[in-house]
Amino acid sequence: MEGELCRFLESYYGISQRHSNIRPSDFSRLAYSGLIRMNGRPATPQEIEHNQIAEENVLSYIMEENKYNITLQGQTDAPSFYHIAGVRRQHPDNRDLRRVYINCNNGNIATLAGHLLAYNTNPNFYLKFCGNRTNARNPRGEKIVIYCHERELEYVNQLIRFTYQRHPDLFREAENTLPFLPKLNELSSRAAQPIRGEFIDLNGQPIPCARSTNTVLSLMLKESYRAAFLEIARADHNLGNAVFAKGNDAFYTELMSLRQIPYVMAHHRRYLLESMTSKLEVLSKANGVELSELHNTRQIQTGRARIDPDLPTR
Repeated sequence: MEGELCRFLESYYGISQRHSNIRPSDFSRLAYSGLIRMNGRPATPQEIEHNQIAEENVLSYIMEENKYNITLQGQTDAPSFYHIAGVRRQHPDNRDLRRVYINCNNGNIATLAGHLLAYNTNPNFYLKFCGNRTNARNPRGEKIVIYCHERELEYVNQLIRFTYQRHPDLFREAENTLPFLPKLNELSSRAAQPIRGEFIDLNGQPIPCARSTNTVLSLMLKESYRAAFLEIARADHNLGNAVFAKGNDAFYTELMSLRQIPYVMAHHRRYLLESMTSKLEVLSKANGVELSELHNTRQIQTGRARIDPDLPTR
């Protein structure tokens, strides 16, 4: 997890550098952008052109088949996602809803989504895929998301493997799965649907937010970093003099925590990562978001997972 935490902090800081005037409401948005762009890669002109043609063909196929309904998320002329649901789909209770995330090459998004939809035999199927124009502007790690009931996870697993056996080229870059989340298989990540539309912070206080795994996870990362940073600032007098120049003003200390990421990574990296990891375990339990390394550690401790002798243990 430490490598993923470092990449998140680099992404979070890098995005913040593009904003000269940060407001109190911006921190959550910047953390979210930092998270979803960790595994994103800028699309080439050839990929954009190829995916645009495929996107038009897939949407035409869906409308002609009358097997699925299409809903647009975002702007009509440049949707962030196309939501494709079976015409008879029954929405599971949020406690049973699971998400499966697939990454892939920017040029293969629509084609891969189209094949998954064509091979699917489950009338309850629901998939969304990233719109070409939006992905060209803001590439993200999860290009395709499948929503399913918990008991349908194995079906989704088999559908992905079946599609991969016939079109392995379409899964290029899919092994670059989403950070922090457990894997369904080597080509996808999985997560439970957040039960509440709120985030529980380290003080146990609920904060309203979107009912989205990435939203809650980005807030967990931001909160764990902020709290670890303040611990470090209280012990590092040089840092503390700058951070607490305005007392304990919440906005100012959070702004300083963001601006001081390079300094903290350079001088307090070990403590920072260990502190963030311990806080993420608390936040994982409070918010019901399963994290990959914490999940694997629990499995090893209870004897349900084989310990690979080539992997470091601690």
